Amino acid sequence: MPELATLTGLAPDHVRRELRTLHGSHDVVLNPQDNDQVVMAHPFASVPLGFSVMGAHTLWWGGCARDSFAMPHLIPDERDVLVTTRCPACDTPHAWVIGRETPPQGDDQVAHFLIPMSRAWDDVVHTCGNQRLFCSTDCVDTWLQKTGRERGHVMDLGTLWRLARDWYTGRLEPGYTRRDPVSAAAYLAEVGLHGSFWGLPDFDLGSFPFRFSGARTDCAPANADPGERRACLRGLTAAAGPIRPTAYEARHLPEADGDSVPRRSCPGHPRRPAWMQPGAMVGPGPTRAFESRRARDPGRSGAGSERA
Repeated sequence: MPELATLTGLAPDHVRRELRTLHGSHDVVLNPQDNDQVVMAHPFASVPLGFSVMGAHTLWWGGCARDSFAMPHLIPDERDVLVTTRCPACDTPHAWVIGRETPPQGDDQVAHFLIPMSRAWDDVVHTCGNQRLFCSTDCVDTWLQKTGRERGHVMDLGTLWRLARDWYTGRLEPGYTRRDPVSAAAYLAEVGLHGSFWGLPDFDLGSFPFRFSGARTDCAPANADPGERRACLRGLTAAAGPIRPTAYEARHLPEADGDSVPRRSCPGHPRRPAWMQPGAMVGPGPTRAFESRRARDPGRSGAGSERA
């Protein structure tokens, strides 16, 4: 804290108040025994949590597996970094060069996240300290048996890299705000995560041949990888409360006001039309149904024109 007071020119008590505010909004994490110490400012950490991240001129502690992989995506001057760790089960050392363009190569290595997202901030240092990288799922099982813990979520390195890629976008820019629950849920679904561990439906939204287009208010068939798909937020975030229409919807869909359901049709919609009910979702059914609908009514722009 004294360093921050000197750097900002503010009185120490003022700095303490601001740090507590940032801690309350989950923008920084303070040491519970010493509120003057910043333990984490994701993705950076001031304490060792299992990872080191080496750039061209700087060596950081990595907050967790995701935060370590996020560094080159966040720091403009670091096109790639060297991430190192040890397998918690067998102590085997691992190192990867993590860049912005493609995921790292990994044969059997996996990431294991122990704490479900609904409990992540109960003790966020413990949560981050248990998002680790293992030699394989066998090592995950060995570690769980040794520690008496229950399995959390296991993902491959490609999924971890996609999760880290844009999670902190804008973090170093003035005025940055953390993702709200709706956009966070959508982002997690985009990278291929699903299930109650992440606070999402149990089906994999990446398996549907539909993509939500931000440029239009419709859902259209798309041969896109899971990282490019967009899922309908209404089906994902029913528990988050009413979803207001976007600016585009407010301009172009005047009937989509208040808490009403905008004119969208996709696998995430609770009120999708009959031709998109689960019975129509077998094999190539969604794409065929979409094309059939357009053929019957060429004046419509697509599935999004059908009133949900």
